[in-house]
Amino acid sequence: MNPFLRNKASTIAAVTILAVVAACYGAAFGWLAGQTAGAVVLDCLAFAATFAAECIIVWNIMKYVLQPIGNAYFNQYLLIIGFFVVVSTVGIESIVNYSIDNECFSAFAKTVPARALVLVLLFGLVAQTYSHNLNADDEPDTIEQPLATETEQAPIEPIDKITVRNGQKISVINIADICFIKADGDYVSIATESGRWLKEQTMKYYEQNLPMADFVRVHRSYIVNVAKISRIERYGQQQLVELRNGEKIKVSLSGYKALKEMLKL
Repeated sequence: MNPFLRNKASTIAAVTILAVVAACYGAAFGWLAGQTAGAVVLDCLAFAATFAAECIIVWNIMKYVLQPIGNAYFNQYLLIIGFFVVVSTVGIESIVNYSIDNECFSAFAKTVPARALVLVLLFGLVAQTYSHNLNADDEPDTIEQPLATETEQAPIEPIDKITVRNGQKISVINIADICFIKADGDYVSIATESGRWLKEQTMKYYEQNLPMADFVRVHRSYIVNVAKISRIERYGQQQLVELRNGEKIKVSLSGYKALKEMLKL
């Protein structure tokens, strides 16, 4: 979940910090541009509302869209920052100042480069905060789970096949053919080199019932077939595993420890 909205305390802290930053931002640039007090107040409000909305959007993009792989991730994030800086300065803030009067807009236009630079720095700080929390969110759940009922307990022998429905057909997937299993809402996505299937079961079920010598949970959302791993690479402070089919999967800190133990690294 967005770290600024995780709970009441973090939300209050985020709103307070945003209010202080917006006040400093509007007052500083308003003073430089010689704007009226009313124009400065409107500028502060426009900045606060726009920046808050953009930060929420950036979190969702970083968590659900971007993949932390090589230079592509960095380049994509630079494009995102550039887009939102333009939206803020040339877009919304320009409209607000233009709606006041032409003289106010002319004064505002002189400060656009400096505003853009400040926004780039602010988005950089937000990105660092998000990146840290994304890594924290990657950790598998450590909350003690209730004891399984008799029907949920792992079988004596690990499963060696999984049946999946594909339209009106039922397919049988051999465990050895699985590349990885990914959490997908109330389902799991089972990926092989020939395709993907959805199964209405939990990650915990597969973590308990897949052969422990062949599969490892490297991330809250991923269980990987060790035999399908072609290499392990590092991106920043995060590890990635590359599978034989070219897929790259991020690894949490505890997942990396489990993987190292299994591979005896």
